[in-house]
Amino acid sequence: MPPQRRAPQRPRLTGPQIASIATAHRLGQNLPQISSLIRVRPDTAQKALSRISRRAREIQALSRDLPVNFVPSLPDILDAIVQDRPRDYLEARPGRPHAISPQTSDALRIHAQCTEEAQDTPWRHVIDDFSRVYGEPISQTTGWRTLHEDHYLRRRRPPRKLHLEFWHKRFRIQLAEWALPKLDRGDLFIFTDEVSIDTDRHNKPPAVTWEVGENPFNYSRPPADEIQPAIMFWGAIVYGYDLYGTGPCHTWSRETIEETQKLKENIDQENAEKERLMEQDRAAARQPGTHQFREIHEMNEDIQR
Repeated sequence: MPPQRRAPQRPRLTGPQIASIATAHRLGQNLPQISSLIRVRPDTAQKALSRISRRAREIQALSRDLPVNFVPSLPDILDAIVQDRPRDYLEARPGRPHAISPQTSDALRIHAQCTEEAQDTPWRHVIDDFSRVYGEPISQTTGWRTLHEDHYLRRRRPPRKLHLEFWHKRFRIQLAEWALPKLDRGDLFIFTDEVSIDTDRHNKPPAVTWEVGENPFNYSRPPADEIQPAIMFWGAIVYGYDLYGTGPCHTWSRETIEETQKLKENIDQENAEKERLMEQDRAAARQPGTHQFREIHEMNEDIQR
């Protein structure tokens, strides 16, 4: 059996190399330019830059109580290269992240599902928020492994439809038993449905965190308040008729900016014309001999009676 060739290991980056990569990136150079300057692969430079930037955000968020999504400055990144001794960025030695205690693991799981807002938050933001609140930095790999350990928690999209019980099925069977004899006598049943399509964004519900084995319908979320579909289609079918030649079917599409502006101008013109006619009627109602004046006078007499 011929010996297997091992993949060559990439050179380890030193602290000055990582600092040069961060400085060149802040000066406006792209990854190919940084690669030729530092003599490293572009993907190696990108990984080192993203790793040290993420670590700088964690350090500054814990020390200065800043949001975890803020953009660190160059001094923050250089300070992270020098001060982050546990991760040893100066020599970039590979190794597994530090282990956390069982109490910290339980606290992280509770923090991920304590409130409805926490359940809707992605796990990467939950881990960053836990590190900022409790002051114990946790890597994304360790936090993800802790939340998903032993399949204790899962993150899935909850169902959007109603949870159907057994009595729903019973009533459906009763409706079918009531409708079938009427169809045999020639009665018509019209079935309608509609569908909306949005081409600008997806309408998938966000994922939610819940414990394995729980009812997913307990974590259903209401749909968004503002739904602006690009296209809506409505149709109706009748049992016993040709489905390809009958209707009615209606299609509605969202107006363009020009159409919306034109419709607004037309509505403004109609409102202005109506306002002008109303002012004429008010002025004529104060002049004797006009039919507006007579109508107002008759109305006053009816009220007095």
